[in-house]
Amino acid sequence: MVLKAQNGYAILCFGIIAESYDESASLDGQNMDNFEETKQNEVILRLFYDLPFIGMAITSPETKRWVRFNDRLCEILGYSREELTEITWTEITHPDDLDRDIAEFERVMRGESEGYVMDKRFIRKDGIVIDASIDVKPIRKEDGSIDFFVATVQDISDRKRAEAKQKQAEQALAESEERYRQVVQTQIDFVLRSHPDTTITFANESLCRALGKPLKQVIGLKWIDFADPDDLQGTLQKISMLSPTNPSFLAENHDQRADGQIGYTQWINQGVFDERGKLIEIQSAGRDITALKLLELTIKRLNEELETRIEQRTADLCESESRNFAIINTLPDLLLLLKPDGTCLDCIMPSTFERSKYIPIQNHISEVLDPEILQAQLKGFETAIATGEVQIYEHRLTKFGKTVHEEVRIAPYDKDKLLVIVRDITDRKLAEEQLLKSDTHLKSAQRISNLGSWEFDLQTGGVIWSEEVFRIFGRDPAIGTPTYAELQKSLHSNDWEYFDRVVQNAIATCQPYEIEYRICWADGTLIYVLARGEIICDRLGKAIQIIGTILDISDRKLAEELLLKSDTHLKTAQRIGKLGSWEFEVTTGKLTWSDEIFRIYGLEPSANPPDYDQLQQLYIHPEDWQHFDQTVQSAMNLERSYDLEHRIIQPNGTLIYVFARGEMIYNSSGQLTHIIGTAMDITDRKLAEAKILHTANQLANTNRELESFSYSVSHDLRAPLRHMNGFVNALQQRLKKHEALNDPKVAHYLQVIEKSSQKMGHLIDGLLTLSRYGRRPLESKQISIRDLVDEAIEITRSDSHHNHLVEFAIGDLPTTVGDRTLLQQVFRNLIGNAVKFSRNQPQPYIEIDSLPDQTIRIKDNGVGFQMEYADKLFGAFQRLHSDKEFEGTGIGLAIVQRIIQRHGGSIWAEGYPDQGATFFIKL
Repeated sequence: MVLKAQNGYAILCFGIIAESYDESASLDGQNMDNFEETKQNEVILRLFYDLPFIGMAITSPETKRWVRFNDRLCEILGYSREELTEITWTEITHPDDLDRDIAEFERVMRGESEGYVMDKRFIRKDGIVIDASIDVKPIRKEDGSIDFFVATVQDISDRKRAEAKQKQAEQALAESEERYRQVVQTQIDFVLRSHPDTTITFANESLCRALGKPLKQVIGLKWIDFADPDDLQGTLQKISMLSPTNPSFLAENHDQRADGQIGYTQWINQGVFDERGKLIEIQSAGRDITALKLLELTIKRLNEELETRIEQRTADLCESESRNFAIINTLPDLLLLLKPDGTCLDCIMPSTFERSKYIPIQNHISEVLDPEILQAQLKGFETAIATGEVQIYEHRLTKFGKTVHEEVRIAPYDKDKLLVIVRDITDRKLAEEQLLKSDTHLKSAQRISNLGSWEFDLQTGGVIWSEEVFRIFGRDPAIGTPTYAELQKSLHSNDWEYFDRVVQNAIATCQPYEIEYRICWADGTLIYVLARGEIICDRLGKAIQIIGTILDISDRKLAEELLLKSDTHLKTAQRIGKLGSWEFEVTTGKLTWSDEIFRIYGLEPSANPPDYDQLQQLYIHPEDWQHFDQTVQSAMNLERSYDLEHRIIQPNGTLIYVFARGEMIYNSSGQLTHIIGTAMDITDRKLAEAKILHTANQLANTNRELESFSYSVSHDLRAPLRHMNGFVNALQQRLKKHEALNDPKVAHYLQVIEKSSQKMGHLIDGLLTLSRYGRRPLESKQISIRDLVDEAIEITRSDSHHNHLVEFAIGDLPTTVGDRTLLQQVFRNLIGNAVKFSRNQPQPYIEIDSLPDQTIRIKDNGVGFQMEYADKLFGAFQRLHSDKEFEGTGIGLAIVQRIIQRHGGSIWAEGYPDQGATFFIKL
């Protein structure tokens, strides 16, 4: 059979050559040439099949048997030619690879593929499994059906074993690198690798947590972008100075952590250089020195890792020891290897600046420890060996002339050896003392400000309260904090539902909240509080914690209630008094009116106050604007207050009279900042004043007419009265001659006529006097009231009817301005009345003095009067007593009131029957 290429030439020929030779006799010339070519190809094929390095085979598509194969295939599979001819290729294919091989075979049979290449395993006759690479191609007939398969088989067991070894080596290397990475990742210290341009190529988890970013986001960043600017310049300068001869440097930097806090890190930076001495990488190890953490676990873990590495990989011992030694050298601690008796086997001093804090030990720890501390440390050695556990204690000693604190960690290293780590914790102790002091100050500050702080763990339900929160809730700290459900008992029943809704909403949205509510103490005390809460969420956005504060605002609430009450009272008072208030902010031009101002201007309180121009155009009476504007501007220029009266025209046309006041307010720099003032609706007063003025004018005219009439009447009555008296006297003389006066009735009639005419004369004289005092011009001079009182008393005492038992008590008396003659008449009448109405007392007593407001008081212990008749005392011809009891015309007090009123003053009286009377004069 001949397999031809597309060009028609035969490339493979299979068959029995002898048979081909036999048929050669019948071939023509062209076919003879093809036959020769076929023979040549057959020879080439035989040579190819005899190649010693690759197995060749032809297999049947139907039986899958080996039809033809070379010796190399027998060698690869371990079968003789006879044995291999009797078996199929499926019988010696490894079971795990058979399904895959048959699947590819079937695809070729279905015409879906023109052959396949795969690696598979064969099972040799001796049971050994070998790896082989096969390349299978179908040989098709002219009708396209598969005649047989041609396969090449190459033994790749050696390659597979080499690949397996390489894979194992790579896996071991990866595991080693992973263990190293885990060691680095579990370090509490920061580990960082970066290019010389500060691009980060590696960072451990501790550093990522501090930065608040996942590793994927950290890789590729430049650490100069988040380094502190104050430290950056010095660090970059030190990096520029790195060289093979100066490969490392120490730096301390402060930076802002993911939680917003400032952290301080001590960095050991090591440069990595190429063969030309060029810096290609910076390896950095940083220690967070803001939070002094225990280090013995790190050392223990490193030692355990070292021991594991020694047991598992002795070949890596040197590398592990070098790595561990490099780590130890970056520690700021003194490491000692000691015997239980304190003998020093090894002393490793810190390679950093911390070295200066420690004294190297040559032979025994007694070189640096006093006897008391030495005994305590030796006892710690015994305990560590006996228990096999790390012993930790602190001591204080004097080094370099100052007191220092050290933390000592003792770990059993061997049966007769101890690893001792000594750390200087002086700074930490000082920080703890400062923290304790700060905590005390915080508690005091919370107590003084009534502000407490709290935390609530949403996952565990744990609650933490400061001392001030217990006080605010009226809860004994010994009882402990309540749960969230128990908190309901402490809140006012009307506040819990709102409180719970606000808190639950904050938790659901991870948003902060602020709320006011009431707390009820067991004794009934009600506390008002302002609570604020901040929600802490995890990376998935789920709320895990609430932290917050609570402020006792009871005093503020009480003040607000009082202020509200005061404001209500003020608004009520302004409404009742028709008095409004306003404020003008000079810097902003903002004008604020009270409700009553709006009412005075006829506006709704919801409206905006008018500006200065609108006041002129819409509200202030045009005739008053110039005076209003000049008064205000003058007050501002002269830095003084002002007051004025003006008129307002309300929007409905109503005219309102206003009394306005303004006060200038200046800041500490003397700048005008505010003008505050009031406006009072005085319309009713203005209308009343106008009415009173009109009435007063009418009354004055009436009084003038009455006085003129009284004067005329009294003057005209005196002539008939004189005639009456004259005729009575003439009638008496005439009747004496006729002895008619001997008749008692006649004598009585004449006596009544005479007395009546005399009394009428006195009344007319009093009326003339009253009229004269009302018409007499006033002469204003400075007058001493004491002088007027003394003169009046002397005049009274000179009267023949004066009671010499009367006692006068004169106190402080003011001076005044007035008409001396008229005022003299006032005190003569008042003191004369006091003497007259006290004459029936066994010990008459008259007290004359003044009150603090300069009101003059004249008090006696006479007969007094009933207060219901007090308004009649000062009426003309009004008398409370008969002539038989006390003589008089009843005109004296009317004259006194007329004189006092003409001086712009007032007079009033108080008294009780048989308890005397008191007259008050206000000039």
